[in-house]
Amino acid sequence: PIFNASVHSDAPSVIRGDLIKLFCIITVEGAALDPDDMAFDVAWFAVHSFGLDKAPVLLSSLDRKGIVNMAQRDWKSDLSLERVSVLEFLLQVHGSEDQDFGNYYCSVTPWVKSPTGSWQKEAEIQSKPIFITVKMD
Repeated sequence: PIFNASVHSDAPSVIRGDLIKLFCIITVEGAALDPDDMAFDVAWFAVHSFGLDKAPVLLSSLDRKGIVNMAQRDWKSDLSLERVSVLEFLLQVHGSEDQDFGNYYCSVTPWVKSPTGSWQKEAEIQSKPIFITVKMD
């Protein structure tokens, strides 16, 4: 199977204090797979600049068993990450701050269950970035 990842937001421009909602959506081409035979490690990154000229910062990750890790950050907004369906992962930035602006993308490592029942790690894929703007009220 061939996996792809994309990022979607209904509101890529928010006012400071608003909730930023970003969906990492995985698509599968080729072999039809049972949802139970797929699992994903998902990590969210942000580049807090207008260009992609700064190092990406890891925001949060969720492994294929559903364990979430949050990175420590220096400002007030809070992050949450959840799996909303087999192929959709939602990152939320609560109480967004000016510093939350920038390019967001998700990185996905698919795992596929083989016919023998063992899990095989596939190549990591990255979505294209989406630019999020945080405006003053």
